[in-house]
Order: sequence, then structure tokens, then C-alpha cells
Amino acid sequence: MADQRVVEYIRRCMELGHSVDLIRQNLLNSGWDNDAIEEALRESGALYSGNSEQVSLPYPETRNSHADASRSDSAIPGTLEKLKLSILHPNTLFESVKEEKGFIGPLKFYILVLAINFVITALFYLAVGAMLSAASSAATTNGIFSGMPIFAIVLGLGMLSLIVSAIGAIVGTFIGAAVLHIFALIFGAKKGYQNTYKAFVYSSGPIIILLPLAFGLFFLLSTVYIIINLLLYVWVIALMVKGMKILHELSLGRALASVLTPILIGLAVLFLAFWTLMSFTLGAFNPSAIVGEGSDYGGMKQIATGFASLGKPLSWSYASDGSFRIVLKNGFSVPITITNVTADCNPAGLVTLYSAKSGNLAPNDFAEYRTSGEKCLPLSQGKPYSLGIGVSYQQEGGAFPMREFGVVSGRVNG
Repeated sequence: MADQRVVEYIRRCMELGHSVDLIRQNLLNSGWDNDAIEEALRESGALYSGNSEQVSLPYPETRNSHADASRSDSAIPGTLEKLKLSILHPNTLFESVKEEKGFIGPLKFYILVLAINFVITALFYLAVGAMLSAASSAATTNGIFSGMPIFAIVLGLGMLSLIVSAIGAIVGTFIGAAVLHIFALIFGAKKGYQNTYKAFVYSSGPIIILLPLAFGLFFLLSTVYIIINLLLYVWVIALMVKGMKILHELSLGRALASVLTPILIGLAVLFLAFWTLMSFTLGAFNPSAIVGEGSDYGGMKQIATGFASLGKPLSWSYASDGSFRIVLKNGFSVPITITNVTADCNPAGLVTLYSAKSGNLAPNDFAEYRTSGEKCLPLSQGKPYSLGIGVSYQQEGGAFPMREFGVVSGRVNG
């Protein structure tokens, strides 16, 4: 009859998702005889109803000193087993790597999930390249890639981006873990940077694999992809909180605070940077962008911001029936050709403005653009408005087309 301690251990491990090979190896390293292990494996057919805590290894009455010395290392699962546990049993994974030393184990895990990510992404690039080649009759391009098949270009650029992103991702794990560790120390962590690095890397495995898979399946359904994206990031945050709680032996509240604080600060910085960039783009911090040339209607002076180097609009007006006009000026020292002007003044979408004059403007020249068949939203007379204007143009001798944005405001004037 098999030793019941071994039978119970095997059942617990099976319930927690450990493979038979890992269970057998752990028992062998703990000093159990192979025959005793095989007998216990045969007897443990039914799963034991356990929980997600780490299972303690049983030891025979007599074991050699080598098995005793290697006990903690042998309990650490292999890279593939870690990947399985990170998705199905994260608590078990974090418990099992508590005694893992150095960065080799986490790095091997991270390289594995990156490799899986790259295979999925490469398949996506192959599919996109094939579709582009099929859609193009000549299947070649001009310029620096002249004569090359579109398929080869898409695949080559995709592989190059994967290599660059792999290097950046590996370096990023150390930087991200360092930031996380700073806040972990603030909230009482005392187990060292290695444990923070393990929590950071092992919690990132599922999203690295599943995010490109989700993109490949749902890139045509943007709403579905966004929802899946958000759920994956919430999952990663939850895994990271578990990792910090277990590896640093923190309370749930402290682990949650150590993970969420840098994330919230990062989001705030990104929002501030985006708001600042948009403010400069629209001219909010540029006093010269304020226009006084417009009429003063109903005690509210017309104001324009943005438009960058294109220059101030000379005038504009919004009629109650939804008609809108704006006079644009070429503020450059070289001629430009205006190719498209739009006004964001209708809930149904952008309204294109047209000019009876050619879009070719010499320096300081101007042209009037107005609504035609499609108009802006009708508003009552005297109602204030503020709408965005987009202007696409190309400078004479310029290599690329440009687009400037601005905002004009005032009151509807009949």
C-alpha cells in the first residue's frame, strides 16, 4: 500500500494543475524511492479537493543530504510549467518561486512568452502581407522599396519591429520593476528587488500572449478589441497584486497600493502631456493666436486659436440655418495649395467646406471657404458656438502634405 502522505500530496498537486512529471521529479528530489512514487501515482486517481495554496512536500523518514540541500530548488517549476501556472494557478506560481534566486528564471519565462507573442504576430503579418499582395495588381511599391513585393516589405518591416521591440521589452522589465519596487518600499516591502522583478515578469505572461491573439482576431471589431484589451490589463494588475502580496508578504491593501499608485501617476502624467501638447497645437498657450479681426457680436468677441504657422483666419461666421464661412490666409513665405478644409460642426461628422477660388495661395493671399450641400447644425441666433477647423495643404516644394487644426468661436449671427 502506498504512503498516504505521498498520495495526498499527488492529489493536491493534480488539483492545482501540476504535471505528473513535475510531481514525480519533486518527490524523487525529496528522497522518495521510484517504486513508492509509482505506486502512489497509481493510487491517486481521484482529485483531492484542495485550495490554491502551495502544497508542502512530504519527506521519507530517511533521505540523503543532497536531496535535503536541493529541496527548495527542485520545487521551482520549469519554464513551461510556470507559463501554465501563470494563466491557470497564479497563486501556486508565486508561492513556488519564492525561493527562486537571480534573474535567469524570470528572464527565461519572459523570453518564452515573447517568442509565443512573436509567432502570433508574425502569422498576423503574413496574413496582412498576403492580403495586400492579393489586393495589388502589380504587388510592388515605388521609392526606396521600388520593385519589391508588398508581401516581402510588410513581413520584413514586421520582423524588424519585433526584434527591436523584444530588446526594448526585456530592458523595460527591469525599468518597470524598478519603478514598482520604489512604491513597494514605500508601502512596506522588505523582500528585495528580485521579488518585485519576479512579480512584475510572471504577472505579465498572460497579456503578452493573449493581447496579439486578441488583436489578430478582433482588429476589425474595434469595440470588442478595446473591451478585451481593458479586461486583459485588469487581469494583469490583479496578477501583479497577487505577486506582490505573496512574494513580499504584504497585506492586500499594501500590495494593491504599491501596484496602483505608479499606474495612476503614470496615467496622470500621460494625460497632462497629451493635454499640454493639444493645448499648444490649438494655440491655448500662444497669445498671438487670439484673433480680434472678427466682428464683436452680442458682446462676445470672436476668438480663434491654433492654426499654427498657417496663420490667423481673417473672418468667419455661423448662420442660424447651419451655413458657415471662414476666410483662410496663407501665413507662409512660400505659396501653398489648400486641398481640404473641414469643420467639426455636425453630430453626423465633419462637414467639408468649399471655395470658389483656387486653393493655390501666394504668401499673404486668402480664400473664402463655406458650406455647400451639407451644412452645420442649425442653431438659434445669438447662441454661442465653438468648432474645430482642419486645413490640409502642401507648401510649394514641400515633400509631404500637412494638416493644421484650429478652433473658432463666437455667436450665431442670423
